[in-house]
Amino acid sequence: MALSNGKNYSNDPLVFLSPRSKTKDKDGKAVEIAKPYFEVGRVNPTTTKIEKTEEQPTEVSGDLSGIQFKTREFNGVSTAHTVLFLKDTESKETYHIDLTSRISTRSLFNALLNLESPNGISISIYRSKKGFESFGVSQGGVNVKWKYELKDLPQPEKITNKKGEVIQTDYSEGDALFEAGLKELAAKFGFSAGKKEAAESAADQPPAKPAAKTTTKTTPKTATKPVEDTVPTNSADGDDTIPF
Repeated sequence: MALSNGKNYSNDPLVFLSPRSKTKDKDGKAVEIAKPYFEVGRVNPTTTKIEKTEEQPTEVSGDLSGIQFKTREFNGVSTAHTVLFLKDTESKETYHIDLTSRISTRSLFNALLNLESPNGISISIYRSKKGFESFGVSQGGVNVKWKYELKDLPQPEKITNKKGEVIQTDYSEGDALFEAGLKELAAKFGFSAGKKEAAESAADQPPAKPAAKTTTKTTPKTATKPVEDTVPTNSADGDDTIPF
């Protein structure tokens, strides 16, 4: 099976995953979760809507089978999304992993670009020793290193106000590099990497309400060294901080 929280795996056929490292307190303020996880949504066969389950896996594994780029708009703001598809050949589940571009996911993309094969991929989410949301990528139980060193990546542009204070960091050049690289990776592995900006199907929507808790069974977790634990943190944008 291919979803793990370090102790258990689930057995359902179709899974939509979204990383979660924050929640909201009673005042609606975002607060960090001690242990990040993938929020899980499954299609209700009766309503055909995606419903959130009580599962909180910290690792997903399978063969990389597709990459899709989307643009979503909310309250007049457009956000780029990268969707990774992992297929578990044993259970026949396909995992739809929806990611926005941020420090931790850029690190994930950097590791994916170093893959020589799409098979036997594991993606884990965790909180680094310095307290930031992070992703690890392994293949066959071996940690996958980045393709690009930090010094070889486009440097983000610091946007300042009249006082010289950094108010925003522009990562667009680096994001374009990763998108182009992921498209090349998809072509290399023989599957498409399309961009979708039109109206989305129900399968693209976030999970709705909680569904019943699934039955799980125990399996050992492969121990691999996280990708981001050795990365310095010094960005001015307030996020997990790798300067790309």
